[in-house]
Amino acid sequence: MLKKIRTESITSSKSSKPLDVMDSAHGWLEEWETNVGQFIDECNKNKIKCFLLSHASPCFENASDEAKEFANKDLNMGNRFDCFVKYLKIIHNVTISLCDKKGAHFIDITDAFDAVSPFQKRFSLFVDRMHFTEEGNALLADSIFKKIKGVL
Repeated sequence: MLKKIRTESITSSKSSKPLDVMDSAHGWLEEWETNVGQFIDECNKNKIKCFLLSHASPCFENASDEAKEFANKDLNMGNRFDCFVKYLKIIHNVTISLCDKKGAHFIDITDAFDAVSPFQKRFSLFVDRMHFTEEGNALLADSIFKKIKGVL
């Protein structure tokens, strides 16, 4: 386990199955899409180029059981690795659709993080399941710059 500063803890969910909260019946996705859509509309109204980023994450599809167990300890995942992967996929697809529909730019930075291996090295870019270390921030900034410079 790496030495990390914990910036958050996973609280117990009302649902006995974490994947249940991903069900669209909970309304979270529609609310998120409305809020982000309003943000894009405001940018468009003020002639501001709007860029939405994919979510960089230590979690990834087809992770081994070893990687998931390591994430539970190192990233405080609380056995929610698969739930987080599902969330990322949902948000990724909706973000692309929103950008297409409203004329915003989608910047997919996942390839930069997917290229980092082994998984222990990838996990070292994060202090928890969402927040970056200095090295993670540097990779994020470099990836954004490479993808955005041609649009500006």
